[in-house]
Amino acid sequence: MIKTTILVCRDPRGSNWQLGPLSSPHGSEALIGWRQIPDPLDDGVPTDVAMVMARAFTAIARVTFLCAPEINGVKDGWTQSGEEFVRAMRKPGLARVISRVIDRIPRDAALVSTRRPETALRLFDDPAFPWWMQGQIVLLSAHETGPPELDCECAISLVDNDDWSNQKEILSEAGILGVVRPGVDGDVAGLFSLVPSLETALLSTLENETSRAGFEWAVLSEDKFCEFLAHSPSP
Repeated sequence: MIKTTILVCRDPRGSNWQLGPLSSPHGSEALIGWRQIPDPLDDGVPTDVAMVMARAFTAIARVTFLCAPEINGVKDGWTQSGEEFVRAMRKPGLARVISRVIDRIPRDAALVSTRRPETALRLFDDPAFPWWMQGQIVLLSAHETGPPELDCECAISLVDNDDWSNQKEILSEAGILGVVRPGVDGDVAGLFSLVPSLETALLSTLENETSRAGFEWAVLSEDKFCEFLAHSPSP
């Protein structure tokens, strides 16, 4: 039997999470982590944990993330299909923002904007923008609106920006309320909320989805959070 715990740390300060400078005056930060006993065989976010997060994200926000486009010939600019939106950009336009990550950026890139958890689940397992290599960015905007006014170039620059918490003006103008980024080795998720209500709503919804999935839930200090992730607690 697998025992799964999802845990949260509010107001982290450590640089070991590889999320850039924390304790920003421009918003609030939180860490989301997970632990399964026994340890999963595969790297990355376990699928059942990823689905819990995807459900929580899409329950309170529109979720926009990077991926490789599935349809050739998609033009730059948002294209709508039902509730889904896709915005693609070709390699020449990416050249200015991929100097440090060129080997893992695909020939083409796209943003997908969705309110469906099944679609949002893809963000944890896209080989072109690998979560486990900290190659992903997740943008949270108002649930009832269309996709944010942000292009792929800007989104990719956020992936590789160590001082991402100081992008409040750009993010706010695009209609973004919060950002989720993978931390060290993709083993944690960093939540940066531009508005206090987003963090409150998201963590409350995540707790509900955790309970719905039959998982355990814990809110810990940063030291206890780090200790929990580093060592398997007794079953």
